[in-house]
Amino acid sequence: MKSEDIIKIENFEKRDGFTIRWNLTYLCNYRCDFCIQGNLKSHIDKSKDESIEIRKKICNNLITLIESKLGNEFDTIEIYLIGGEITILPDFLEIIEKIVNCKFRGKIIIRVTTNLSTKMEVLKKLMEIFNQKREAVREIRIKASYYKEFADEAKFMEKIKILNAKNKFSKFSKIKKIYKNFKRKFKRFKKIKIVNKIENKMQNVHVGVGYPLCNDNDYYEYLKFKKRNKKYIREIYFIVIKGYKTSISDKLKKKILKDNKQDKNIKVTFKNGETYYCSNNNKISLKLDGEERFNSRGYLCDIGINSISISNVGIVSRCTSCKSETIIGNMINGNVNIPKEKFLCPSNSCNCSYYGIIEKSDK
Repeated sequence: MKSEDIIKIENFEKRDGFTIRWNLTYLCNYRCDFCIQGNLKSHIDKSKDESIEIRKKICNNLITLIESKLGNEFDTIEIYLIGGEITILPDFLEIIEKIVNCKFRGKIIIRVTTNLSTKMEVLKKLMEIFNQKREAVREIRIKASYYKEFADEAKFMEKIKILNAKNKFSKFSKIKKIYKNFKRKFKRFKKIKIVNKIENKMQNVHVGVGYPLCNDNDYYEYLKFKKRNKKYIREIYFIVIKGYKTSISDKLKKKILKDNKQDKNIKVTFKNGETYYCSNNNKISLKLDGEERFNSRGYLCDIGINSISISNVGIVSRCTSCKSETIIGNMINGNVNIPKEKFLCPSNSCNCSYYGIIEKSDK
């Protein structure tokens, strides 16, 4: 099957709530040759207009947007704080604390991607923020990427233990999936106090460890890493990095598809009526013959209606793949217009991993 055979892509997890992706910085203290943000020169060029003052303005206006506009329409907001390496920023904890303490009455999930190179003290303070009791639900989900070229495994796992100190795979974590399905089916109970109490008692800190996959050997190293450390953390997964289709053999691709048992939250419908379920766009690209990514040109996409992207200098776009064509405001001055209609995608390559609802257009 190819992109032209697809008539619809649906992400079941993006039907409720609002998603915000904020790229705080392009700067990083690691020098991975496979970095999706480019090389060191690229990092420096893209981050030249960044500053603490700019991030402060963005953060304040983002909170105003959440409290005034989004709070009236959504019960859950997910905020992806991405980089670069955001945990080494001097104002990282201040930004986290401001978001956590905002007046949004619903649930806020903060997602942080990090190489975990920050100081132990920063991680301890981060846990203090999320271990406080609050009426509104606040979660942090940390994706800690382990880069063997730069990190010592023992020290890396020490930091993981700090993040999991008060997060010992409780009974609540075991029933969370059942509860999530209950909440999805019985939305009318969302605001009942007993449901809120249950949710507040669930884990508010979630930690996953990612292992970069560049070639066949890395996959087997990842399996060893997972075996050594699975007693310390429940979720250990591989990260499919840029260019993997040329560096991983076809034999291993098939094995990965067979072994990987992630929740399949995306449904792909083809012209012939066949449906295909997968977990993200990497699975779709593995399924499609001879295509690096899904070709989204000519498809109607709902990104922007319930998802926006904020650059390190405050420019707000509805799409991460074609930012310049989909600008909807600037977060520095707080002038942002959330769209209500789908847009016709102009891109030949969709790489945002969003997949809310994308449909083939008749236009």
